[in-house]
Amino acid sequence: MVTTKSTLEQFPNELLHYVFSYLQSDEIIYSFLSLNIRFNSLCHHYIEHIDLSMTNSVDKWFTENFQLIPSLIKTLKLNDMQLDLVFESFNDVSTYFTQLKTIHLGIFLQNGHYKQYLPVFKQTISSLLLNYQNATILSRIDHDILNEFITNNAESSILLDTLTIHGVCLSFDGEQFQICQTLKCLTIFIEYQHQLFILLEYLPQLEYLNVGIREGKAAKYDYNYSKTKHLSLKLREFILSANDIHFSDICLLLKQCQSTLEILKIRFKIDYLIDGRMLEPFKRSLKQFYFYFFCHSLDDLSINALDLLSSFQTLAWSHQPVMFFTNSFYQTYTLVSPPRDCQKFNCSLTNEFLNYYLNNRQEELKLPRITRLFLNDKQQPMYTYKFFRLLKTVFTNLQILEVGSSFELHNDNLENDVTLDTVRTLIITNNQDHCVVKHLFKLLPNLYRLAIDYDLLINVTDELYFEQQQDKFQYTPLNEILIHFPPNQHTEITDDLKHKIKFSFKNAKILS
Repeated sequence: MVTTKSTLEQFPNELLHYVFSYLQSDEIIYSFLSLNIRFNSLCHHYIEHIDLSMTNSVDKWFTENFQLIPSLIKTLKLNDMQLDLVFESFNDVSTYFTQLKTIHLGIFLQNGHYKQYLPVFKQTISSLLLNYQNATILSRIDHDILNEFITNNAESSILLDTLTIHGVCLSFDGEQFQICQTLKCLTIFIEYQHQLFILLEYLPQLEYLNVGIREGKAAKYDYNYSKTKHLSLKLREFILSANDIHFSDICLLLKQCQSTLEILKIRFKIDYLIDGRMLEPFKRSLKQFYFYFFCHSLDDLSINALDLLSSFQTLAWSHQPVMFFTNSFYQTYTLVSPPRDCQKFNCSLTNEFLNYYLNNRQEELKLPRITRLFLNDKQQPMYTYKFFRLLKTVFTNLQILEVGSSFELHNDNLENDVTLDTVRTLIITNNQDHCVVKHLFKLLPNLYRLAIDYDLLINVTDELYFEQQQDKFQYTPLNEILIHFPPNQHTEITDDLKHKIKFSFKNAKILS
């Protein structure tokens, strides 16, 4: 019998790229660069967009292969502890990294050492992402970091036009800001509403702005919003996510960029309603408009749902679907448009979702981008099979189902064979009726992972163990069970429970 040996060089390029997808870019360069012309070509993409942030061996950077690549790198991802290793001096950035355009910098240390590199980065690259890792309210974050970027960069040596800051919420007064004519794209998370207007005062060339606002309007800060009408803005895409924001103030801003603005995406958590009449003046000039409003603490007596619906049924809204639903117990309205673009709900769903409103009933409601739902009804803890049938139809890519309260599964005299085939994870971390949990198992035939309270797991496995012994119930085995133990208690899984878990769920791995 003749045996043949296969080598990597016999693999097609597509298969090699598949192998490379399991490796870090530094491992690919270290292992395969300089082998031959073909492998050099295969490594080229991983050199141009290199990620050093996860490397465990900084010594690789000093090997011969890595000394060959600085002039080829276009995008570099690293962390602040590696700066002095990759760049032996500030001059290295412009001297050796001649094609470098983008840096993604993870910031772990709180000593501010990375700030020494910012002046050089501004002059040599066009895009900078600062990602603060594990930052908390108690972290020593330099809230004045924006002073480095919002300054008078009239000199032609400044190249940076895109700035992204992730992982921190910045608060500032802008007293040290100077008019900056170079920044065109900014992504940032800030403390208060008025700080958005400060940013736009000093960044007149912005074309893309993605901003999150944590606290809304500051009670102690008296900002003169009338100054907004004197701004000359060039925004083309504006993405705004905010809590407790004043829409009337935002309207002042939108009017100033109405001639240039093409894409508007807004997501608000507010204690008032915004209807179609308020939005219509801005919608007409937009190429793309998305909104999500979670309106809470509303007085139901003052709201006419049909009037709200009719405000989105004018000619201006004829080609854009708008849906909303209510929660009468918590007095909330959730408005979404277009539904197909919604990626998450920041509220729980009750059986009341069956009564949703859609401005064009000829449209079929679909929310394909939502992958996680939270069911929690403390007023009338009851769900129907009709409700789950609607979930199956509307949330076509639902993957995670979380249940936050006990509830009854009501038989609505319809066929009860509905299943949510796409759901892979079920989370039940409050005490539930174990019989309902068993019904949920039947609704979720492709369940892979279960997160469940310890006491509830005991009751569920007892019930399943008894029924499976009598061949009354057969459940497809899980792969993982994550057990939530009571807080501040030392609890161990008994051998009896392990036996029943194995009997009921076959070879599910127990995590805790």
